[in-house]
Amino acid sequence: MLSQQPEADELLDKDPLALVIGMVLDQQIPLEKAFSGPYVLAERLGHVPDAAEIAGMDEATLVATGRQVGESGHGVMRPYGRGGTMDSGPA
Repeated sequence: MLSQQPEADELLDKDPLALVIGMVLDQQIPLEKAFSGPYVLAERLGHVPDAAEIAGMDEATLVATGRQVGESGHGVMRPYGRGGTMDSGPA
């Protein structure tokens, strides 16, 4: 268990983007909090966002969901909002 939360770890198992975001956050905050960040974002949005959705959000919206997720997630996902995918990489 990376996040110490079963629901958050389940999301990490199902969604590669959640794992990537957790890895980015792990560079800035404690591991358990970092890997629960994607779950917190999904809970606050009401759904699991894709890379393009995160890239298209303004930073204020993301920061409102959690400062580390907002600042780090937006920067990592920005290239994918221009037509790239997690499979193809940045456009």
